[in-house]
Amino acid sequence: PFAQGCIKNINFVYVALKITTLIEDPECKIDNVVKLIHSDPAITAKIIQTANSALYRSVSGCENINQAIMRLGLTTTKQLVISFSLLGLFD
Repeated sequence: PFAQGCIKNINFVYVALKITTLIEDPECKIDNVVKLIHSDPAITAKIIQTANSALYRSVSGCENINQAIMRLGLTTTKQLVISFSLLGLFD
C-alpha cells in the first residue's frame, strides 16, 4: 500500500514536470499542452474544476480540458499544475 502511493505521487510529479517544461517553451502550442494534461486524469479533473470555480467561471462552464486551458491561460495552468503536484506529495 505504501509503495503504491509513492508510485502514484511520483507519476503525478513526473507528468507535472513535463507539463511545466512544455509550457515554459516559447514555441509551446496549446494543443500539445492539452494532449499532455489529458494523459493524466487527476490533473485534467483538477484543471477543469478550477476553471469552473467561482473565481474563473464565466457565463458558461468548461466542459473539456481545452476550454479550461483557454479560460485559464498557460501561465495560470502551469502554476496550478505545480500546486497540484506539490499538494499531491502530501496525500
